[in-house]
Amino acid sequence: MQYATKGIHWGVDFYDIHVYNDNGYLPTAAAFGLDKPVLLGEFDEATASGAAHQSTVVANFVANAVSGGWAGALYWTLGEPEQNPM
Repeated sequence: MQYATKGIHWGVDFYDIHVYNDNGYLPTAAAFGLDKPVLLGEFDEATASGAAHQSTVVANFVANAVSGGWAGALYWTLGEPEQNPM
Protein backbone atom coordinates (compact mmCIF):
# COMPACT_ATOMS: atom_id res chain seq x y z
CA MET A 1 0.00 0.00 0.00
CA GLN A 2 1.46 3.39 -0.98
CA TYR A 3 0.75 6.71 0.73
CA ALA A 4 1.52 10.22 -0.44
CA THR A 5 3.60 10.88 2.69
CA LYS A 6 5.85 7.83 2.41
CA GLY A 7 9.48 8.79 2.85
CA ILE A 8 8.78 12.47 3.59
CA HIS A 9 10.01 13.80 6.95
CA TRP A 10 8.04 16.83 8.12
CA GLY A 11 9.97 17.76 11.30
CA VAL A 12 7.09 17.08 13.70
CA ASP A 13 6.91 15.13 16.98
CA PHE A 14 4.13 12.75 15.85
CA TYR A 15 1.60 12.28 13.07
CA ASP A 16 -2.15 12.54 13.71
CA ILE A 17 -4.19 10.63 11.14
CA HIS A 18 -7.99 10.67 10.82
CA VAL A 19 -9.87 7.66 9.43
CA TYR A 20 -13.57 7.04 8.80
CA ASN A 21 -14.90 3.75 7.46
CA ASP A 22 -17.54 1.18 8.31
CA ASN A 23 -15.34 -1.72 9.42
CA GLY A 24 -12.56 -0.21 11.55
CA TYR A 25 -9.81 -1.23 9.12
CA LEU A 26 -6.42 0.43 9.58
CA PRO A 27 -3.13 -0.24 7.82
CA THR A 28 -0.20 -0.76 10.16
CA ALA A 29 1.46 2.42 11.37
CA ALA A 30 4.67 1.31 9.67
CA ALA A 31 2.88 1.24 6.30
CA PHE A 32 2.99 5.05 6.22
CA GLY A 33 6.81 5.04 6.29
CA LEU A 34 6.94 7.98 8.69
CA ASP A 35 9.79 8.95 10.99
CA LYS A 36 7.73 9.60 14.15
CA PRO A 37 4.91 7.86 16.05
CA VAL A 38 1.54 7.66 14.29
CA LEU A 39 -1.54 8.53 16.33
CA LEU A 40 -5.12 7.72 15.35
CA GLY A 41 -6.44 11.19 16.12
CA GLU A 42 -10.00 10.93 14.91
CA PHE A 43 -12.00 7.89 13.85
CA ASP A 44 -15.54 6.59 13.57
CA GLU A 45 -17.99 4.91 11.23
CA ALA A 46 -18.49 6.51 7.81
CA THR A 47 -22.26 6.06 7.85
CA ALA A 48 -24.70 6.53 10.69
CA SER A 49 -25.86 2.91 11.00
CA GLY A 50 -26.90 2.88 14.63
CA ALA A 51 -25.31 2.57 18.05
CA ALA A 52 -24.50 -1.16 17.81
CA HIS A 53 -22.71 -0.72 14.49
CA GLN A 54 -20.82 2.32 15.77
CA SER A 55 -19.69 0.40 18.87
CA THR A 56 -18.38 -2.43 16.71
CA VAL A 57 -16.54 -0.09 14.35
CA VAL A 58 -14.96 1.87 17.21
CA ALA A 59 -13.85 -1.33 18.95
CA ASN A 60 -12.33 -2.57 15.67
CA PHE A 61 -10.41 0.69 15.20
CA VAL A 62 -8.96 0.47 18.71
CA ALA A 63 -8.03 -3.22 18.33
CA ASN A 64 -6.44 -2.58 14.92
CA ALA A 65 -4.51 0.43 16.25
CA VAL A 66 -3.09 -1.70 19.08
CA SER A 67 -2.21 -4.65 16.84
CA GLY A 68 -0.91 -2.38 14.06
CA GLY A 69 1.66 -0.53 16.13
CA TRP A 70 -0.13 2.82 16.31
CA ALA A 71 1.07 5.11 19.13
CA GLY A 72 -2.46 5.61 20.42
CA ALA A 73 -6.04 6.45 19.55
CA LEU A 74 -8.08 9.45 20.64
CA TYR A 75 -11.83 8.92 20.69
CA TRP A 76 -14.17 11.82 21.17
CA THR A 77 -17.85 12.40 20.67
CA LEU A 78 -19.92 15.44 19.80
CA GLY A 79 -23.30 15.18 21.44
CA GLU A 80 -24.92 13.76 24.52
CA PRO A 81 -23.04 11.34 26.83
CA GLU A 82 -25.54 8.56 26.05
CA GLN A 83 -24.39 8.70 22.40
CA ASN A 84 -20.90 7.52 23.35
CA PRO A 85 -20.54 3.93 22.02
CA MET A 86 -17.72 2.97 24.40
